[in-house]
Amino acid sequence: MSDDRAVARAAHAALCATHGVMDLYEGDCRGCGECCSRFVPVSVFDLRRLEPYVRKNGVRPHEPRGEVDLTCPWLTDGKECAVYAARPEVCRAYRCDLHKRGEIRPFFGASSAKVADMREIAEGWCGNDDEG
Repeated sequence: MSDDRAVARAAHAALCATHGVMDLYEGDCRGCGECCSRFVPVSVFDLRRLEPYVRKNGVRPHEPRGEVDLTCPWLTDGKECAVYAARPEVCRAYRCDLHKRGEIRPFFGASSAKVADMREIAEGWCGNDDEG
């Protein structure tokens, strides 16, 4: 694992342990991107849907924003999901108001999902993984 990935994982773990979820829901998603984390639970089903979509549509991850970027690599500068049609199931089911109340919705593949570094996945698919 490269140093920047290790730093990102450590920063993500520290934030998860010390910061709560903000309820920004107003009856419809605000499209703020606050929930678009670099580290999300994904299943093999998600990856099988997402990779062909990324390759077919030539979707590229955004350049890292800052020294330690914890945002999803598919989140555009306009706070939109560049892979919305093929986004992971957890992204499809997530709502910050439900999370705040402890009412996380189950999602397809949740029982086999593992937290993954979406930047690592994106760079691997797009040939940008110089770090190995």
